[in-house]
Amino acid sequence: MSARITLRCDREWRDGSCPRQLPTLAATVDDARQYGALEHWTHHGGRDYCPLHGGPTGRTATVRLDIAPQNGDTPS
Repeated sequence: MSARITLRCDREWRDGSCPRQLPTLAATVDDARQYGALEHWTHHGGRDYCPLHGGPTGRTATVRLDIAPQNGDTPS
């Protein structure tokens, strides 16, 4: 009999949670987390986080987009 442990991102916010999962064929949770670390998953505070939400300090990644006016238009 073999175990199949799936890591699930524990990032939650008011309206939902992260859907990312990482299926493994690990026999123990520790082995699954070691495999997850190779795939840039992190574990801290008793929770697992995907690469997008784990980061080096466990903070949520933020993307900022600055949109420049096109064709000489000025923002109103």
